[in-house]
Amino acid sequence: MTKSELAKRIIENEAKLAVAKAAYAERDALAEQAVAMGFKEHKTADGTVIVMVDNFAEKNVCFRPAAVRRFELKIERKAA
Repeated sequence: MTKSELAKRIIENEAKLAVAKAAYAERDALAEQAVAMGFKEHKTADGTVIVMVDNFAEKNVCFRPAAVRRFELKIERKAA
């Protein structure tokens, strides 16, 4: 793979990540709306069950696995 091909793939990947970030933001907004509505559990017509989970219901600390990458790619766009 050439540097130009690699750069193109990096830019394409960044666009995919932007879509994913928007989906995470929407999920957070939906969760906030569900909390405001007092949503606890709902069974859909196809049998899917959605449950609101309070990660702090039993204790004040919630541990999650985390990762930090040593290197990251940053795209800096030139002003037109």
